[in-house]
Amino acid sequence: MDSAFGIIIWLILWPTVFGFSYYLIFKKRITYIEGFQWMFFYWLAACIIAFLIFKGILMPILKDFTITPFIILLFIYASILVLYSYAKKRLKRPVKLIEKYGKHEQIIMLEPRYLISKSPSILFQQILITAFLLILKNNSFSVFQSIMIFMVLFSLFHIHITKKTGLIVGLLYVSSSLLGAIIFPLLILSINYGFVYSYIAHLLFYGLGGIGIWIYQQKSIRSFQ
Repeated sequence: MDSAFGIIIWLILWPTVFGFSYYLIFKKRITYIEGFQWMFFYWLAACIIAFLIFKGILMPILKDFTITPFIILLFIYASILVLYSYAKKRLKRPVKLIEKYGKHEQIIMLEPRYLISKSPSILFQQILITAFLLILKNNSFSVFQSIMIFMVLFSLFHIHITKKTGLIVGLLYVSSSLLGAIIFPLLILSINYGFVYSYIAHLLFYGLGGIGIWIYQQKSIRSFQ
């Protein structure tokens, strides 16, 4: 695939797929929790399409298979589910935040169904991130240059979220996206099967981000008591 054509397809695919997911959430009320199975299959289909489009770019990094990152992934996934259960038993439920933002920012719900249906969404993002990084690498961009490009892209993709989610959740997304813009290229371009470690890092944001909000609210409540 020609690099310029690949970037054009990339720039069309990302907003189109996410745009339709917002349509499902806000218009059809199919969310990551209510109707989570439909959201799961929607993102799974998006992953298959993305992989087939960028297959020629992605296939070389699938060589030299190693099982280690997949074992770590399973451990992290199970740990997040355990932490969800523990947090809901030990922490005060952020009722006001959930009432205000829970319908469209279900990261704060700490629901296993959310994690299940969000997993292929994360995979879709990682497929596109990996493909874009490999296009840049094939055109002699350095890791540092790739990081700078992704910091700009991720800022543009996430800055609008603060208008919908409020300051706390919005800043969580923006700050985490900037951190991801640094971590993802380093992992993907520097480590064998680094794209799996990048997926793990991405999963940890969605898995632990909601717990972090619960802890933050807990401390905020105590500070005013």
